[in-house]
Amino acid sequence: MYFQRVWEWSHDSTILSNNELGRELETGINDDGFLLGDSGYPCKPWLMTPLPETSSRAEEKYNSSHCRTRNTVERAFGLLKSRFRCLHKSTGCLPFSPTRCSHVIMAAFKLHNFCLDLKLPNPPEVDADTFQVDQDACQDQQEGRQIRRQLIEQYFST
Repeated sequence: MYFQRVWEWSHDSTILSNNELGRELETGINDDGFLLGDSGYPCKPWLMTPLPETSSRAEEKYNSSHCRTRNTVERAFGLLKSRFRCLHKSTGCLPFSPTRCSHVIMAAFKLHNFCLDLKLPNPPEVDADTFQVDQDACQDQQEGRQIRRQLIEQYFST
């Protein structure tokens, strides 16, 4: 199926830039907060990435906070993929259109939350996905880098 192949071989940043949320953030329609991305993403005004190198305690604190927050999210996704193996990359990919895949994923989120409400035991975690790291991802994203600098000065300098 064509859709299957497009999404299976696309990097997360490509998928983000080609969906409604990515378009809303890029055009400024949705400006309520920030997304966090790893260094494989470009640094943008709405997408904060870690600094490739730190030169102050504030920058170290920013990177540490960024990492801890992303790790929490990654662990949650890892648990979801462990509970619903059809979402894990080891099973290939969902053989549906992107719209139907989003419905399957939303159903998995709801069922997972139901399991949490019932205090069911967590499944054993599968290996975490690895991320493509691009240390130069932020080089041409001046505005995003300026906003990241302001965040570091405002929230991490003390």
